Amino acid sequence: MASPINELRKLLKETKRFKRSQQWFKQRPRLKYFGKSARKDLVEQLGKQWRGGYVCLETGEYLYVPAKPDQQGLRRLSETFTPDPAIGLIVGPGDVVFDIGANIGEWSLPACSRAGRDGKVIAFEPIPEMAAAIAKSFKVNGFDQGHVVEAAMSDQAGETTFTVCSGEDGSGDTALSHIGEEGPSGKRLKVACLTVDDFVAEQKFEKLDCLKIDVEGWELSVLKGAAETLRSLKPKLVFETGHETPEGRKDTATYLEMVGYDLIGVLLDESIIEANWKDYVAEQGPLSFGQTHNLLALPK
Repeated sequence: MASPINELRKLLKETKRFKRSQQWFKQRPRLKYFGKSARKDLVEQLGKQWRGGYVCLETGEYLYVPAKPDQQGLRRLSETFTPDPAIGLIVGPGDVVFDIGANIGEWSLPACSRAGRDGKVIAFEPIPEMAAAIAKSFKVNGFDQGHVVEAAMSDQAGETTFTVCSGEDGSGDTALSHIGEEGPSGKRLKVACLTVDDFVAEQKFEKLDCLKIDVEGWELSVLKGAAETLRSLKPKLVFETGHETPEGRKDTATYLEMVGYDLIGVLLDESIIEANWKDYVAEQGPLSFGQTHNLLALPK
């Protein structure tokens, strides 16, 4: 009888072959839908057998994926993954980076590689299992410049309810409720809540080169809690769009213009598609498709 670890080894070898086949299918768009059922079966088996451990990204870093992985973790196990090339544009040697909503560290790890020993990368993640995963990834890669803060970020400090949604799609999406209020259905956690301005002041940061925010629609609250930091330290800003209300888009654009930021464009694969605040508010041009994207904004 085969041991569980040997069964997992066979499954990982099969996964490696599947990743190679993905590249072949990507080069042949007409065939891209073939192999979907194979991927579904493979992912299902990975979810059952994965015991927690590290997967090597295409850039060479080892990323820790916890046992019983969510949808994001399963994607890292079953799909090829190259970090956003824009990290190479906005993070340089010696830089200080805040990764807010770090999940399992897909931005934090390559940011550590770019920032190097003289830099510093702070990963903010309120879910204990995810925060622990990032810490393990930092350790195994020897990234002493990487640090984890187990907390949510908002426009006021205190304690709040953080909800890990468990929809039928198994997406593992997360949402942050208002301070003292309940969020949507799902697993609810009471978590510490900080502001960027308070954290920067308490830790005596004299510079911040890049601020990345991916918090499932809570971006404006995080930005409001970073007003003084944005004005004084002027970090490059990457934030997710796609979860806001129309009013939220208008408020975000007004706020970022007020603190001195221009919208450069949409980060899309290996490109930056030009867009401005008018496009963002009106959901027009490259922002007219109603999808989630990362946006790049730079100080004026």
